[in-house]
Amino acid sequence: MRGLNGTAVCTMGTVPERCPSPGNRRYRALVTSDEVPAPLSIGAVTGGTTDGGAAARAVKALGLAVRSARDDVESPLSVNVVYQIAGRHLTPDFSGVRTGRYSAGNRLLLVQAAFVPDPALDPDVEARRLLQLAATEAEHWAHDHNLADSLPALRALVDLVTGR
Repeated sequence: MRGLNGTAVCTMGTVPERCPSPGNRRYRALVTSDEVPAPLSIGAVTGGTTDGGAAARAVKALGLAVRSARDDVESPLSVNVVYQIAGRHLTPDFSGVRTGRYSAGNRLLLVQAAFVPDPALDPDVEARRLLQLAATEAEHWAHDHNLADSLPALRALVDLVTGR
């Protein structure tokens, strides 16, 4: 199955270890080498809904907003934010956000965001909060790895779609 940006998405019932990742052949088959990665893309791994799908809908809406706003944005680092949405079959083993794999050839950084649905939180607000944290994490990573001092175009895009 394809996600919001053409990358693979695991769905309810899929064992997380079997989900395509940038390091395996199945994932590489989904992303052509001729493609220039978008400056920001969003995907999701769902663990079986416990909130009626509200978290997944919030992530999808945010992904569509990113997709429509990113056309003229250029960044020295492309960032793929993958939300791990907790549910009956999957619970993220971390909280907040963390960096994942980096593809030097594509200058593409994977940032994972742990989304644990909570009835006390608005899923749209939580998805936007995690995207802001992911952008901050990417900026720190880019600075620490001497790719860029900051990512102003990426930050502006995230601010635009999150309403900041």
